[in-house]
Amino acid sequence: MTRIGLFGASGFVGKNLLRLFSQGEIPCVALNIRELGSVEIIAETLQNQHITHVIYAIGKAHDLKKANKKKEAAYYHANSELAHDVALACKQSKITQMIYLSSSKVYGNLTLTYHVEEDVVPLELDLYGETKRYGEEQVLNCLRNSSTLPLIIRMPLVYGRSVKGNLRTLRRLLDYPVPLPLRSINYNRRSMLSVTNLYLFILHLIAQRKFKYEIFNVKDKQDYSTYEIVDMLLTANEIKNKTFPASPKILRFIIRMVSKNAEEKIMENHLISDKRARNALGWTPSETKMDDFKTER
Repeated sequence: MTRIGLFGASGFVGKNLLRLFSQGEIPCVALNIRELGSVEIIAETLQNQHITHVIYAIGKAHDLKKANKKKEAAYYHANSELAHDVALACKQSKITQMIYLSSSKVYGNLTLTYHVEEDVVPLELDLYGETKRYGEEQVLNCLRNSSTLPLIIRMPLVYGRSVKGNLRTLRRLLDYPVPLPLRSINYNRRSMLSVTNLYLFILHLIAQRKFKYEIFNVKDKQDYSTYEIVDMLLTANEIKNKTFPASPKILRFIIRMVSKNAEEKIMENHLISDKRARNALGWTPSETKMDDFKTER
């Protein structure tokens, strides 16, 4: 019988996965790595709880400003070192699969015009991408040639119930009674992933028997322009559309004056390819669900 152990159930992605598993047929148990501590205790807990599959959803992200040694250590601890401990415990307990939730940030700057595939090697990474990539390596190196199959899921921007970060900020901006010049940003494309599609892909992985690859990009069925994202946020949250068209050149100049980082996120392409998952696994993402765009104020 399949039984999942989920590390990181208190975070945005983990909390949503736990909710979705609770509505399905496969039991999922939230495991607190802080309470468990050592590799030996983690392994013993996995055995006692009759866990067959482990999902590692622990991760530190977003807070990348003013990096220092303390912050760098925290990123490596959450994204790499703890992942290695869990992998060792999975190996000792002979878990069937360990699924490590990674990020498309391991490809570095994605402001490109083509869809990035899994074999691309980045030239430069920020702290988040660097520690996630190192975490992948730790899990793969630990579990290769063991009875536990390591699987890496690289995710673009994930959205769903109680989403935080940039989408939540955008939703708050749309709530203001001030028109925003966003309607003309309909030419760029961004890969995104709903928590529903992430959950369905994990179910798909669990059901598979053979794997040619260990690393998979996963995303929604289609890519989105900035205005398509805005429109779905407006519709899902029943907000009046107060956006208006403006010259992209002028808008780019204004946004660049505020933040170059914001310019990249709002106006550039951020694309990954899920061709490997579709071809090697027969995976087809579900259609976009408007409910996944419902956010808190």
